[in-house]
Amino acid sequence: MICNESLENVKNKEIFWLWKPFVPLSKVTLIQGDTGMGKTNLLIKILADLSHGIYPPTLYRGQLLQQVIADPVTSFYISIENGIDDTIAPLFDMMHGDRKYMQYQNEKKGHFILCGDDVREAYEKIGAKVLVVDPWQQFLPERFSTSNNHALRDLICDVQMAAEETGMAVILAGNYNKGLAAEIRRGIGGAELANTLRSVLSVMPGQDPAVREIHTVKMSFIGKEANPVLVRQLDDYNLVYEEYRDENEPETRGNEAVEFLHSILANGGVDSNEIKKLAEEAGIASATLNRAKKRAGVVSRRLGDRSCIWEQPGAIS
Repeated sequence: MICNESLENVKNKEIFWLWKPFVPLSKVTLIQGDTGMGKTNLLIKILADLSHGIYPPTLYRGQLLQQVIADPVTSFYISIENGIDDTIAPLFDMMHGDRKYMQYQNEKKGHFILCGDDVREAYEKIGAKVLVVDPWQQFLPERFSTSNNHALRDLICDVQMAAEETGMAVILAGNYNKGLAAEIRRGIGGAELANTLRSVLSVMPGQDPAVREIHTVKMSFIGKEANPVLVRQLDDYNLVYEEYRDENEPETRGNEAVEFLHSILANGGVDSNEIKKLAEEAGIASATLNRAKKRAGVVSRRLGDRSCIWEQPGAIS
């Protein structure tokens, strides 16, 4: 039976983000990577910051914007692969988290099952806004097989429905299988799992051994940003976010951006927001513009009204 409705009756829904444009609220996000890539460290960093109401920085056109600070967020971290007292709690402390806003699974008192009902219970009993299952395949229903595409699709749809109802960000962490298949096929559950989800991320090694790159493998929302973001591990195991810098950016594009700045600033300082608007109209990405700013020696100067102007070095007295 065909049950059709007119699109004119549909009300558009706004997407809210835990980490824009990587982890949406009210959705299920899959984050994958090879063993030892630091997925757990990244997740604990996010939860530690959220315990103080500090959200991960939004990435816009390749540029990290100022982090949003709001009310503390309660999270529920579920794992039997990492010790709570010898791994997770020490990491959380190193990242300056507030322990009262992070709940964990006590396996002696009950076992979480990856299903819609247990996701709803995490919200109703704990008030969690973020649910992390790491690794997700260890919490599947009894005798569940990830090779059963139909059952896997139904399971994820059930969890997704619970995320929609509660408004939680549900994050499933998993390891890649060995092999040279495309990223979307390498995780446990393969392409069927990734195709069922709308947000799939990959943690990959950066050029610096202390850096990891967070890439979007799949993001089926309007307004997505494809640029990766970097996280750098410090000596105390804490992490800091960094902008992604494309080492393969064509030299000609960088030179064009430098010439653009010289032209705009030839007659004196210009408001930074106006420069960014003109650069966008000229097709110059924010990351390229910022690199050109450094190459050209352009300086920023704050005014009394808190606005900021960019000037060429010779314009400063």
